[in-house]
Amino acid sequence: MIPIALSIAVPTALGFLSEERVPDEKAGVQWHIFKKDPYLIALCVVMAVCAICNAALGVLFFHEKLVQMVFALSAAGLLCVLAFFWLPRMLACCNIYMFLAHVLYINLSGALDYWYTADEECVPGGPHFDYTYYITYTTIVGAVSGLLGIMAFQQFLGDWSFRPLFWIGTVLGVIGATFDLLIIYRLNLALGIPDEWFYVSGNAVIRPILGAAAHMPAIVLTSKLVPRGLESTTYALLAGFQNFGSVVSSLVGVYLTKAVGIKTSEGDCNFDNLPLTILLSHCLLPLLAIPFTFILIPDKSMKDVILDPEAYPNEPSLIGSLIGGAEATSEDKTKDT
Repeated sequence: MIPIALSIAVPTALGFLSEERVPDEKAGVQWHIFKKDPYLIALCVVMAVCAICNAALGVLFFHEKLVQMVFALSAAGLLCVLAFFWLPRMLACCNIYMFLAHVLYINLSGALDYWYTADEECVPGGPHFDYTYYITYTTIVGAVSGLLGIMAFQQFLGDWSFRPLFWIGTVLGVIGATFDLLIIYRLNLALGIPDEWFYVSGNAVIRPILGAAAHMPAIVLTSKLVPRGLESTTYALLAGFQNFGSVVSSLVGVYLTKAVGIKTSEGDCNFDNLPLTILLSHCLLPLLAIPFTFILIPDKSMKDVILDPEAYPNEPSLIGSLIGGAEATSEDKTKDT
């Protein structure tokens, strides 16, 4: 796979990224950015500290899943509150939505992976997938379906509004979870469909398309929210929030798996509560994100201009309003006009 991975070096070497080299006199730390928006920089620093502490807790308290989960949830709450105080309202709202969308889809991959690959002693009558099929073949199918999903998104959904696009991603996630439930209850065998064919035509295809359906509008929306002069910083902050949401989802999933009595140890397997846990974590909770789109996501299409790159912020943060940011923003817009 190394030659395939190295293929990215070709367009980079040919200059397809169109990056301009920074002149020597402008190289170094751009201190003026700190003065331009100190609150955004401060939020980046707080997030970095939370990420480092979370990693340290994962090492020092590896088996204490409750400690890790409590810290992650507390850090997430702190970051969300600070986002509303330190970021423009629209930027904060979209950021919080994408964070919640990741958190509400609780990650149960550990229990599911083991159920699909466990032997007869652990999961009597189960699919017993070997790792070559489960990791290699299904990944190849998923890569192809993901590529087709991106092409279909560009072709048919490129001018849709953001809200229904996020709804589609949520619904596809629920559909993917129903395939897990059908296999766990062995209903596919009752229909005469072998596990390998049912899984590769269901989860292996739907999950990458889900990833494209959920990821593409999030990327486009994020790119439309970054202000000029702070593109890399703001984009990294928004992406960091989404990644931290995935971390919280995984930690909650590990703790929930243990709390409901699911066991994956050899000779001590118990998956009795796995279907109910999937129903809660992958079907019901993700649907809660849909109402939040009406509150947190702008009613704009993919082709609309959401944030004026010349006027940042176009909507004051909470702290900006308290110190007169709203008036300053209004005056700046008047001058621009």
